[in-house]
Amino acid sequence: MLDPGGDRDAVRARLMALPGVGAWTAEYVAMRALADPDAWPATDLVVRRRLAARGGDPERWRPWRAYGVLHLWNDVDDEQGSIGCGQNDREQNDREQMEESA
Repeated sequence: MLDPGGDRDAVRARLMALPGVGAWTAEYVAMRALADPDAWPATDLVVRRRLAARGGDPERWRPWRAYGVLHLWNDVDDEQGSIGCGQNDREQNDREQMEESA
């Protein structure tokens, strides 16, 4: 059951055991459904690019990395003047997620 008060690591493990579910999905669920303030979708293409552009160290953000992710995603929205990342970023992220779960 997805409960913000539940065992976040156990939920991640159960999600990752499902076919087609990778680390990004497990971390996204932990961030959104489990309210884990330290969830970190390290494979997210937009997060990786924005972090590299800033030279940031996500370990310094512990235990609040999920909030850092939201800021990085919103920064992309501001730069592109639209909601979400660009189509090319989404497609690249989807390809990488498929490779990760294979």
